[in-house]
Amino acid sequence: MKEDKITGGSYPERAMSQLELWVKGISLHNTVDSPDFSCCNTAMNTPFEQRKTFAELIKADDPRAEQMLMGFLGELLAKMNVDKDVRIAGRHKTENN
Repeated sequence: MKEDKITGGSYPERAMSQLELWVKGISLHNTVDSPDFSCCNTAMNTPFEQRKTFAELIKADDPRAEQMLMGFLGELLAKMNVDKDVRIAGRHKTENN
């Protein structure tokens, strides 16, 4: 049986490989660089349609993907009972920055 694993020689290639596996429901931790949070907590169970939409937005370099990613991070922090403020600077400019 073939083992699913993250492949690629560069960050974008590894990120896309991890993303494609995640859409299929296979959440693996990327030991080189980690663009995704679901591998950090097995209690996170994002529905397929949401995973698929996120992957499409990432591939299109759509800033809405970053909003979804922050939602995933918020969900992770809630599941981990983190009671601290977390602030993250994004890479896309919005009306507020």
